[in-house]
Amino acid sequence: MNSDQLLQEAIALHQAGELTKAEALYRQVLSTEPNNFNALHLLGVLCFQTRRATEALEWIREALNFNRSFALAWFNLGNVLKVLGRLEEAAEAYRHAIEFKSEYAEAYDNLGNVLMDQGQLEEAVACYRQSLELKPGSALTHNSLGTALKEAGHLDEAITSYAQALAIKPDYVMAHYNIGNARKDQWQTDEAIRHYRQALQLDPDHVDSYNNLGATFRDQGLIQESIDCFRHSLLLKPDSARIHSNVLFALNYPADSTMKSLHGAHLDYAARHATPLAGEIQPLSNELDPDRRLHIGYVSADLRRHPTGYFLESVLAAHDPSQVEITCYSDTSTGDEISARLQTHSQHWHDCIGLDDAALAARIRDDGIDILIDLSGHTAGNRLLVFARKPAPVQVAWLGYFNTTGLDSIDYGLWDAITVPPGNERWFSETVVRLPHSRFCYTPPEYAPVVVPPPLLERGYVTYGCFNNLAKLTPEVIALWAQLLQRVPDARLILKWGSFKDLGVQRRYRELFQQHGIDPTRIDLRGASPHREMLAEYGDMDIALDPFPFSGGLTSCEALWMGVPVVTLAGDLPVSRQTLGFLTQVGLSDLAATDPEQYLTIASELARDKARLQNLRLSLRHTMQASPLCDAKTFTRDLEAAYRAMWHAWCAK
Repeated sequence: MNSDQLLQEAIALHQAGELTKAEALYRQVLSTEPNNFNALHLLGVLCFQTRRATEALEWIREALNFNRSFALAWFNLGNVLKVLGRLEEAAEAYRHAIEFKSEYAEAYDNLGNVLMDQGQLEEAVACYRQSLELKPGSALTHNSLGTALKEAGHLDEAITSYAQALAIKPDYVMAHYNIGNARKDQWQTDEAIRHYRQALQLDPDHVDSYNNLGATFRDQGLIQESIDCFRHSLLLKPDSARIHSNVLFALNYPADSTMKSLHGAHLDYAARHATPLAGEIQPLSNELDPDRRLHIGYVSADLRRHPTGYFLESVLAAHDPSQVEITCYSDTSTGDEISARLQTHSQHWHDCIGLDDAALAARIRDDGIDILIDLSGHTAGNRLLVFARKPAPVQVAWLGYFNTTGLDSIDYGLWDAITVPPGNERWFSETVVRLPHSRFCYTPPEYAPVVVPPPLLERGYVTYGCFNNLAKLTPEVIALWAQLLQRVPDARLILKWGSFKDLGVQRRYRELFQQHGIDPTRIDLRGASPHREMLAEYGDMDIALDPFPFSGGLTSCEALWMGVPVVTLAGDLPVSRQTLGFLTQVGLSDLAATDPEQYLTIASELARDKARLQNLRLSLRHTMQASPLCDAKTFTRDLEAAYRAMWHAWCAK
């Protein structure tokens, strides 16, 4: 056969799935006609199909040297580059495909996908809309458009796009799943659950639907149901570190969790996901000078309007640039004004959306980071598997999580003597380093409303309140608060969380209190509101009730800043001792109970002490402002001293 006949035979074999025979014929054609464009291009496509992306890249690029106007080759080049993580080049290749074939709907789709990976959401939306003008009946593109709109915050439009996808393809699992995600973001949790279950009826093994069903149950306060869903997800996908982190996060809520059980669960995560990556650890060449300026890296998906962002802002601003150089690795596509301020307080800022863990670890090594700080732990969007690759000499866990990470590649954990009292360090894989006062530094927002008098002065009865998430409101918490309301029979209780936007959730919580003999009219349930308005609502309560065993973090700080004392029940877990730490810093440790009966006594006696409540309302903000909890300069010097001691220890090795 001549070359043309060989090529046709190769194409036939390729289409029939006889890839080894097809490849041999493509190579035979190229042995006699090395410039044969079709053979070069199709050999590249075949290599890509057989997961040889680097080789595919070479063949397709060689083909384009001989025909630069062939849109399909540019399209396939874009696909290869995307798989290789070279997103800028992939986007450029798709743009070339569109340049040479203006009605190339699939190229618009794939360009939109790359732009999504890069966090360029509005540009992605424009690509999907252009694709739909060319191909309006594509359920896949309607679904992709919905996801881009959702990520950009246009939830109603996103749901409309998903619904259009379902109108075209009623059994479209991903469209049901994505409507569930959008409804969850709207706090329409019952609707979210309905769509996740529809997705699971169509595909009982759809891991992400099980996982997000678990997250939605958590939002509704159904923590055991949440844990069951996460565990089932992990059974379906045992190699998913993300799902395993969700299991660990949820295990911090139940009343029967112990330091020992949590320690074992976190070590299991490390053995399954982190330890196998030890072979990717590479030698580092950081300069062994114990007293030089240190290059500090902070890694988080929460450098934004989030408790981590709020707690970190004043610390970044107070860092001494003569002692430390700061690089932030941000893994969020939804930056905001907090992100912008954090960026101004950093010498370097890298957006990491689209970088996989190996690529981010390589970037950190190349940046020469001396001390790398994880601010996420097992919370959503964490990059613990970057830390498993040990891209910096010293690695530290701080701030974003409330337990051990389980990773032996993270050297230290930053805590304080209250959240991790002496003796409890044995439950941490990291070496526990205790900061002198608190592991938190609170930055009150400038827009915080002025403190108003306690409402009991006008109403004649005390109002308790809690603005913590519903996962913390375990059956034990509800039962104890019901006892408190029986002990203080004219008191009212405000509960506020986004899930109370859902009438079904409201009904369930009123029934829970009614089962304990509490008139539902005494319970005021409120949904989410903008931060400034939420802070103002502390003016409606006299006393904040802290849940247990998962106590408040930022929520407790905000209550105190608004002049509202917080009654807490301190336990053994670090997460059950956060509010105790805050109260200690402002001289109110007498509001911390050690058992449920003492909790009831403190909360009921405080309700009768109008003079103290009025005095606390007037003085708490000033007391807090003058405390170590809000002293960013001193906190940051202590933090830098801890970093320096860690660096000295590494250099000494």
